[in-house]
This record gives sequence, C-alpha cells and structure tokens, in this order.
Amino acid sequence: MDTTEEQFDAHAEAYDALYPLLDDDHPMITFIRDRLPPRCSVVEFGIGTGRVAIPLVHAGLDVCGIDLSARMLEKLAAKPEGARITTVHGSFTETRNLAASRHSAVICVFNTLFHVLQQREQARTLEAAAAALRPGGLMFLENSSAHRLVRKYPDGDAVRVHHQETGRVWLLAGVLDELRQRLDVTHIRIGGGEISPVPVSFRYVWPSELRLMAQAAGLDLVEEHGDWSGAPYDTSSRLHICVLRKPPV
Repeated sequence: MDTTEEQFDAHAEAYDALYPLLDDDHPMITFIRDRLPPRCSVVEFGIGTGRVAIPLVHAGLDVCGIDLSARMLEKLAAKPEGARITTVHGSFTETRNLAASRHSAVICVFNTLFHVLQQREQARTLEAAAAALRPGGLMFLENSSAHRLVRKYPDGDAVRVHHQETGRVWLLAGVLDELRQRLDVTHIRIGGGEISPVPVSFRYVWPSELRLMAQAAGLDLVEEHGDWSGAPYDTSSRLHICVLRKPPV
C-alpha cells in the first residue's frame, strides 16, 4: 500500500469503530461553530466517513467535503446524514477540485495535513484552502504536536495498544525518521483468529514550518492553541491547533 488513497481505503471498514463520531458538544465542534456564522458553508479536507462533518451538520452548518478514499466516501454516503453532505472524490491539494472563494471555512483536522507526504504538496494544501475561502474566511487546522511526536519515539520506533474490546485488540507499531520528518505506523488488528495489518504514513510539520506555509499561501495566523479548549500551545502540548484567516478585501 504505497499511496494514501490505498491506505485509507483499507482503513474504511474499521475506521468508525476506532474513531467514533464526535458528539455535538465535543470541544472541537463547539470551537468551530462558535467562530462561524449560522448556516454558513464549510468544506472539510479529508472528510472520510464523516467523523467531524456529521456533527457539524447537526450544528447547523452547510457541509461539503473532499477525500481521496472512495471507500471512506461510500461509508459516509450510506449514513442518514450522507444525503445532506456533498462530496468530491479527489485531492484537496488541487484547486480545480474546489469551488473558488465560496466557503466561510475550511476544516483540516485529525492530522489530515500530515497525511500529505511531501512538503510542497502540504504547502499546496494551504494554497488550495486560501483559494476555496471567501475573503475573511477561516481555516481550522489540527495536527499532533511535532515536538510530542518525536518524544514518543525516542529510539525511533515504538509499539502501543490503541484500542481494546472483548476478544479484539488494535496495536500501533510506528517507526519515526527525524531527517525526513516521516512517521510510518501500522495498525494491527488482532481478533477472531486473524491478524490484519494496515499501514498509515505521515509527514509531520513543525509549527514554525506551518506558519511559513500559511504566510506563503496568503493566510494570516489569528489563533494558535494546544487543545480545543483554547490552552496556549507549547512544546508539551499534545495538539497544535491553528486558525488561519484569508484577509478581507
């Protein structure tokens, strides 16, 4: 599985069990909703099976999304809220896949930017977001803190339990390459007499690098936090959350 599309197609079957829907009152949903006008249009990069999009629909937002994985989008379409969400199968690094200057917000969370594995393509993601936003529109970015990621792999690799239920366990086995800013993780599902490995790859981004990408894309950094409750970001933070704004005309 060499491509992100193949990796997430393989994840589609078990994804909802591993990462259930966020409740409407989850801090992320509240944080986003409180910064946007009612019933505005938002686009989610890497919409997947709707983990974030469906609660945003429940919060009264007009949601559309784009994803490389056809299997993930099929899972979303089969849900009751799927009929209310317009989706595009394709890459969010390509501006031609997005409606120009239409949206009040771009949502790019849960390490979606990190799943873009080349620095130039990550920069293109921010450029595509800027092109999709109305003047004054916001981009919400959530990634794991690069500082903390590196500390989790002091010897370059580690194995941990990600999820456990009766008769089944999911392990994470990761290998980190600091020179390439690359983390390759295999989700290993063990249960029912089977062992199912599914890989996922990341290119993590340092905060200073992300700020430069945003500036080059014409987006202003207006907020930076270490969690969705608004705590300040520092090197001990688990998350790196940024709110970027496309300057008003």
